[in-house]
Amino acid sequence: MNENFLHFVWKHKYLNNTVLKTIEGDTIEIVKIGFSNPNAGPDFLEVQLRIKNILWVGSIEIDMSTTNWLVHKHHKNPQYQNVILHVVYKHNTDHILHDLPILELEKYIDKQLIEKYKDFQNFDDQLPCFKQINKIEPIKINNWLERLATERLERKSNLLIERLNILKGNWEQLVYEQLMQNFGFKVNSDAFVKLSESLPFKYLENERLQPFAAESFLLGQAGFLSIVADNKYVKILQKEYLFYKEKYQLQPIDKALWKFLKMRPLNFPTIRLVQIASLFTKKDSLFETILKVEKIEQIYAYFDIELNLFWDTHFTLEKESPLKQSKKIGKTTIDVIIINTFVPILYTYGVFLKSDNYKEKAIVLIEKIQREKNTVVSKWIDQKVVIKNALDSQGILELNQFYCIKKRCLDCSIGFNILKA
Repeated sequence: MNENFLHFVWKHKYLNNTVLKTIEGDTIEIVKIGFSNPNAGPDFLEVQLRIKNILWVGSIEIDMSTTNWLVHKHHKNPQYQNVILHVVYKHNTDHILHDLPILELEKYIDKQLIEKYKDFQNFDDQLPCFKQINKIEPIKINNWLERLATERLERKSNLLIERLNILKGNWEQLVYEQLMQNFGFKVNSDAFVKLSESLPFKYLENERLQPFAAESFLLGQAGFLSIVADNKYVKILQKEYLFYKEKYQLQPIDKALWKFLKMRPLNFPTIRLVQIASLFTKKDSLFETILKVEKIEQIYAYFDIELNLFWDTHFTLEKESPLKQSKKIGKTTIDVIIINTFVPILYTYGVFLKSDNYKEKAIVLIEKIQREKNTVVSKWIDQKVVIKNALDSQGILELNQFYCIKKRCLDCSIGFNILKA
């Protein structure tokens, strides 16, 4: 039990008696519940109450107990001078602390509602709503997931615009950083970010038409070219990087930042870097491609790359592999890049330009992608929740990160519908 629950009860008028009375026995009629105050001060503002046939307009304060009025020092805060009712769960004193009428909620809240809320707050791995989620209409769940996915895009766009301002409006650098971060996935994400910060995109763009430039830039800055090599291809990359390092006064990042342990060879950072390098040799930049995209097939075509033959038999620069294998970028990887790079950038561009067209394109694009496969999404699928596409699975991730883990069941549409059932 906490004040958040009491706020929820007041906001939705979940009181099991239509006749409310103060502790003095005066009838209270709620004319208008007011609206929740997100800032400092009383909990609800612009409340309208009729007490003893007199209409009162002002604020209310909600506390777990009456004595919290003193504990929280409301009596010393001028913001509370407009309070017309002190709402408490339990009236716990005979002393007069103020001249306000007091409403004690304990006897007006349904005990089943309290027990449901306690279940929500006391859980380990198994989410409490799973016990009753089959009672919620699927359309309500799907609408909530779509809203959360949009919430997620809005949150990401705010972060991207903050970064864009730091970059002084350089969209190409922003897209480059996003791509690098997402190609690192969780394991090497930080290393890819450091690499993108140490190697501005404009240097790659300046040398875009030069053979081996992108590969030497990326592998060299990553620290992978500081080896003794006999292979002709590797020697060319080393020579090119030394030239660019001197030209642009570059300092490579610490090679120890990269992680290879327990990774599938196709996900090695060396492979990911040469894949990215091949994208930077394309005629259209990634940012231009994102803005022009009309069909998801265009993106798959853009990511259809060819690497140097050296990589057919290598996963790293030092050791040849006995297995000859293509190092093309797989569809699953491309989908991850679309979800985490293309869609947020496109949506952010719409926010930046105040253009619904780009935002809608972003939504349509992510709806074309299959739902993600991870442990969080699987838990909900196991509960027979329909997750149609990547938009829904992004909604699930937002739900888990910002509602379930933080136990914000009262702010969740699923929790709300279960509690009111």
